Amino acid sequence: MISKYKEFDYSQQKRGKVTFREFISGLATSTFSLEKMTPNYGALALPTTKAYPPGKVLINDKKIEDVKKLMSYTVGYESFHNKILYWPTDRSAAAVALVDSVERLNNLT
Repeated sequence: MISKYKEFDYSQQKRGKVTFREFISGLATSTFSLEKMTPNYGALALPTTKAYPPGKVLINDKKIEDVKKLMSYTVGYESFHNKILYWPTDRSAAAVALVDSVERLNNLT
């Protein structure tokens, strides 16, 4: 069951072999071979597209509320929390889209 592993390593020195651990930096390791790694198949192709767009990715409003609640239990992290509180949210993106739509409608009339 792959979901119980926390760390995976793949290196050029051991092509086609993946080492995994149940704990990050754990001592016990296991290794498995990638099925398609044969001499005729070629090198493993890693993704070239980024998972997220450049810049700040929107945070769900509910997560911002969670951070606000967390602030009362932590001391000394105010500057970090404040950076998160002013991060763009899905609500702010929706508000910008609404304003843009209204402006476009006003320009049509």
